[in-house]
Amino acid sequence: MASASKKQPPESRMAMGDSHKANMDKLTRMASSVEIGTGVLGNFKFKGPVRTRAFTTSVLETKTDMADVLDSNASKLPGRPLDYQTALELKQVLFGTRMFSFDEEWKRSCFQWQSIKGAFSYGLYCPRDKARGVIMAIQVHIVRHLLFDKAQHEGVHYLRDETDSLDVSSAFRLKPEDEERKQAFLLALVDILWAAGDNKKATVVLQDRKKPGLLHSEEKKLQFFAQSLHASEFTDKEDMRVFLRNHLELLMYHEGGGVLMFLFSIILSRTLPKLREDLQDEYLFTDRNQCCVALIMLVLTGRATSNLFNGKKVYDKAGEALPKPLIGMSHRADCGFLVVDRSKIKEEEKIEVGSMLKTPRVPVWLTFLNGRYSMLFCTNIRLTSDWRAEHRFLLHYYNGQPDQTDEAVLTIDTKTTAPQSMSESFEERQPPLLEECIHTRWPDACIDWNGALPFI
Repeated sequence: MASASKKQPPESRMAMGDSHKANMDKLTRMASSVEIGTGVLGNFKFKGPVRTRAFTTSVLETKTDMADVLDSNASKLPGRPLDYQTALELKQVLFGTRMFSFDEEWKRSCFQWQSIKGAFSYGLYCPRDKARGVIMAIQVHIVRHLLFDKAQHEGVHYLRDETDSLDVSSAFRLKPEDEERKQAFLLALVDILWAAGDNKKATVVLQDRKKPGLLHSEEKKLQFFAQSLHASEFTDKEDMRVFLRNHLELLMYHEGGGVLMFLFSIILSRTLPKLREDLQDEYLFTDRNQCCVALIMLVLTGRATSNLFNGKKVYDKAGEALPKPLIGMSHRADCGFLVVDRSKIKEEEKIEVGSMLKTPRVPVWLTFLNGRYSMLFCTNIRLTSDWRAEHRFLLHYYNGQPDQTDEAVLTIDTKTTAPQSMSESFEERQPPLLEECIHTRWPDACIDWNGALPFI
């Protein structure tokens, strides 16, 4: 009877239950607003998703060190987290003494394919942002594998002179299936990273997207930045290929991060001491966080040089000795590079491109047209190895932009010189940028757009 008298009425028990539930809901909402992994609020343990709200600041500030919080939620990504010193050196080769900060354009950059049913199923989509140069430099390697990688197309023989078609040898490979283009992308990444590691080793960096870090100061940003990256080192190329294949979806995540992961991978594959030696006191980013030529060359050739000429130079154009030699290209590149920059008016300002880049091993060229990166390629592998193939041939142009909806295929005739009217002014006779670019490799060639309106 006594115990029965102590029983609370159902209404009271329901009120207490509702109060407890309300408190738990409040704690749950607070937990879900915290930006980093796990923590404790009173006796309530939580694991919250990535979000922030102002009222959680005081809770976070009671922690001794944010690095301890990050360590308490160790990532399941393979590899080891970067140390603070490595993150600091990464920042220095990218930004120099400037503030460490990746803007939104870099953060959201990813590898995204064009429509498999469209005209450019072989191509990566290249938005007009700061990462475009890196994406297009990878694109030339993808096309190299699609068109000319005999291992990927075993049993297919290149046509010789038994055809009247200019678009010979491998044009049919420009319509790859989804698995084929993914394989070409994978092989391109493997080759690029392996070349950066001097064909001996390479590093693959993956980012833990659940650790964005709180951006209180530059030192804190670098600390959290290092904690969010995990590096895996490889001394066997095939092991790296299998690893990348298993994590390819991280690089192609549509919300971004893939291009930055690749950027960190190629920097650490090259190694920071060698990269500083390549750069000769320069940086990989411009003051506006755009790609420097050195970064493009790192992706294209495995070496971060800003000089495109052959060999090295010890004297300037006036014959004076340079403070230190300028190192250029030492070997023939797999893929080429052609440059037109009309902002360089003075002769000494113009970018000199050597034959190592103008005549690569395969007829695929990255192009730089007044600051815009794009690509030229020929489907006939003989173009860069047999002078007879250069008499008349086709060049395909691709820029990765949404405004290019149709293929641009130009006929190049090096035996016929394009007629020019002497009555025209210089401005009227100035060719389209793309034609000027082609003329840097084949001077005075006649260029036919095959009915298309020259658009660049």
